[in-house]
Amino acid sequence: MNQLDKKYQKYLELLPQVQDKYGFIESHECDALLWTGLVGCLPGLAINIDAAFNSKDKTWHRRPINHPCYPCHSKSTISRDMFLGLAWYCYANKRTDIADQIVKYTLKHFGCMGKGKGLEGLSRINIMPPLFVTFLLMSKWGKYFKWLDLLIPANMMASKKQKGFRAHLQVMHCLLRNKLTGTNKYKNIFKYHAEKQPNNALFQYLVRNRSRAEKILNDPILFPPNRLPTNHDRKACWLWQRDYGKDWCPNYNDKKKAHSGGDFLFLYDLMKGKF
Repeated sequence: MNQLDKKYQKYLELLPQVQDKYGFIESHECDALLWTGLVGCLPGLAINIDAAFNSKDKTWHRRPINHPCYPCHSKSTISRDMFLGLAWYCYANKRTDIADQIVKYTLKHFGCMGKGKGLEGLSRINIMPPLFVTFLLMSKWGKYFKWLDLLIPANMMASKKQKGFRAHLQVMHCLLRNKLTGTNKYKNIFKYHAEKQPNNALFQYLVRNRSRAEKILNDPILFPPNRLPTNHDRKACWLWQRDYGKDWCPNYNDKKKAHSGGDFLFLYDLMKGKF
């Protein structure tokens, strides 16, 4: 067992310490559904993703509904990046039922997936055609609409020149489409982001620079070998969504708290072909 394997096992062992009672990670923040959806791709984890689903009005929320974000902590009940994490969870766990529900809700409500406050809040809650098509391809109706993948690609509404968290979302959506369709048609997007961010292990792995990706994962400052990383190691809870810079540096201004290590766990399993 090499150092990466040992670190993976250690992070898996410690993960329950930073999960809430539903298995969600980062549930103190309002992006919990995104990160939990990605970590939920790991085989065998006990995660109740449905805790973020309101069965009364059939809407999804940023974190378990007994701990709402809206309107006090966020300008919207849900957002497109939350749905992307949920899409990955659907794919990895074969939750066709979730994809079916989202497709039906989208059509019934004209793409308006929740509540928002102000123009900014309202702008977040509309599911755009590319992400809708991704859920459609995973639904029980997907086999009838494979042609939509060509008509409405994952990157239809965004240029390659995304930065920060938007670059991460774009790459993750393109990667999911590749997996759903068995293609590698977004390799130019991966190449663009890998060249812009040579320290992003996810981007490096996607352009087949595995040795560089493993070197980053082996960094004991970013990913300590015997404990979960904290905000005193690096500010960002999920490194791959941040451009290299201040978010990769320690944040001593806030009280020390552990990150989930989900960025390491997800990429490790991706590299191992576990989902």
